[in-house]
Amino acid sequence: MRPHPRTPAILILAAALCAAPRICSGFWRRSPERRVAGFVEQLGAARYPVRERAQERLLSLSIEHFETVLDQSLETLLRSRDPEVRHRLIAVLRELALTRFFVRERGFLGVTLSHQRVQMMHERRIWDIIDIISVFPESAAQTHGVKAGDKIMQIDRRRVGDGFRVKEVVDYISAKQPGDTITLTLWSKQKKLIKTVTLGERPPLQGDPPLEVRREEFFRAWLKQSLAEKAAELGARP
Repeated sequence: MRPHPRTPAILILAAALCAAPRICSGFWRRSPERRVAGFVEQLGAARYPVRERAQERLLSLSIEHFETVLDQSLETLLRSRDPEVRHRLIAVLRELALTRFFVRERGFLGVTLSHQRVQMMHERRIWDIIDIISVFPESAAQTHGVKAGDKIMQIDRRRVGDGFRVKEVVDYISAKQPGDTITLTLWSKQKKLIKTVTLGERPPLQGDPPLEVRREEFFRAWLKQSLAEKAAELGARP
């Protein structure tokens, strides 16, 4: 059937497109999951430009479908033995992890802590505590009235004890950003105090690794943990 002479050209084009089922139902109606899966598959294509474009499209899709790209990339990395696919997936995951999860500026409380294990009795309960040895001048701790000799009982909802001692406390605070708040539960002058502290910015310390080293160390640790979690979810080996 011929189109009416007055039929607009755009309608003719639309009709022609919709007459091709593969175009209408193949690309435009695909779910984000199928689109991501398609580009993941193309990472192992024979042609280099196709592989490059697929990697770029995955990063582009991650802006709106971050979890989908992250999930399928991790799952495929676990299962694929193709070195090209693995190399490109790791590059995609590095970009996602460093953009979304890596904290460049670390939170800083401004205290030095004793590594000696100490316990105390309070309200008929035994508490593990961490002694604050000193407080940095003009630090977040000093600004909020934390003093040398105070004892940390709890930070936010995490009580001091096995699995949350000096190293874990430092890591917990450093994982936050300047301007974030923590709730300190302290034992000070024979009474329990609760202080909400706004963290400052951690100054560079002697021996700190360069930023690029920190970024790479973070990514390696993140990838190892993420793959282990995905393997457990799938019942596979990491």
